[in-house]
Order: sequence, then structure tokens, then C-alpha cells
Amino acid sequence: SNRQFLTVTNQDGKSLLTGLTEMTISYEAKHERSGANWVMYAAASDAAPTYQKERYIGILQENGALKAERYHNNGARPAAPSASVSNDWVHVDVVLNEKDTTIYVNGEEASRVDSSYAVNELLGDSSILQIGKANWGTGEFFQGFIDNFRIDSYALSEDEIADRYQEYL
Repeated sequence: SNRQFLTVTNQDGKSLLTGLTEMTISYEAKHERSGANWVMYAAASDAAPTYQKERYIGILQENGALKAERYHNNGARPAAPSASVSNDWVHVDVVLNEKDTTIYVNGEEASRVDSSYAVNELLGDSSILQIGKANWGTGEFFQGFIDNFRIDSYALSEDEIADRYQEYL
């Protein structure tokens, strides 16, 4: 299997996400399998996460459900927003602000869950950002296609989300 992924840094090779208190992740994807398909993974370090002590932000599709995980827990995982999506091309926006995480699918809000985990505390000062791979075990990867991936350093409004979706039609 072809296990390609991207590690994203700033121009100095340092963390791109340090200091962010909110962000919007936007992309299109076409998934080619039903297993855990990781679009994005950001964490305080590149160490493999520990079950029930997870500290990461991750977007994955598994068995037709798109999830946006935002974990900094010690014990049971908090609820994560989840939206039903097909394996056809789909436009996704995930908004993480100071109070919740929201998934928009093709410009429409699909799921929103409260979160008290501050993005900057979760990621720390030297976080990693990977597109197409999470660090569970020896790595869990993405199989399919990702296009137009972008991260904004603020929470887009519903109108901005709708406008962004129109750009891709």
C-alpha cells in the first residue's frame, strides 16, 4: 500500500499551529475505504497517543462517519461531532472555537459538540501537524484523495463557510 502523508511546518520548520486559540480546517476528500481514514492529525508531540489519555485534534472518516476529535483527556473520551458522508467527493469545513467544534458538510452545518479543551493548551508550543496520517500504533493512514486543504487561524462564520463551499462548486 502507498503510505504517503505530509508533515506541515512553518517556513522555519517549526510548529504552524502554536498559539492558535481557534481554527478552521477546510478541504475536499474522496475516501477509498471504510476503515479509519485520517485526513488530519495535530498533537503536542509525534509520540503515539495513549488510549484514554489522548491529546490531539484529528479528522477522520470511518464507516461512513466523519469525526472531528478534540481530545485532551485523562479518562473517558468526550463526545466528538460526527457527520454521515459518502465516499464520493465531499467539501468539509471543521471549525474549532473556544467553546465548541462544528463539522460543515458541503456548506451546511452537520454536527456541533461543546468542547472545553483549549486548542493552544492541547497543542502546546511545539506541536506536529500531519495530513493523511495519525500516530496510533505504527501509524494509521488515509487512502483516497485530498484536495484544497487549508487551515485558517480563526473560526469562519456560517456565511464564510457557505461562501467557501461556493468556491468549490
